[in-house]
Amino acid sequence: MVVEINHILLLQGVLQDQSEIAVKHLLTNSQQGIDEFLNEIVLITSVRHKNLVKLKGCCLTGGGADKRLLVFEFVDNNNLAETIFGKCFHP
Repeated sequence: MVVEINHILLLQGVLQDQSEIAVKHLLTNSQQGIDEFLNEIVLITSVRHKNLVKLKGCCLTGGGADKRLLVFEFVDNNNLAETIFGKCFHP
């Protein structure tokens, strides 16, 4: 699955250990600079909560071009209340 939103590619994949991942690829024509990207990494890695996805890795450069990538654990797009409280949740 590939989705492009505001100069960001969102990709879904599988690692060699069969764990599912989501990759955020910031395109070179994005308005987000390297400082903002680094701040995002710092913020994501400093917050821990059972309902937040975990950052598995990142890449700043590679392949002769600027490649800003964030690799997250993949979580299906569910209703937040169902994710937290289970499928039996009824508001």
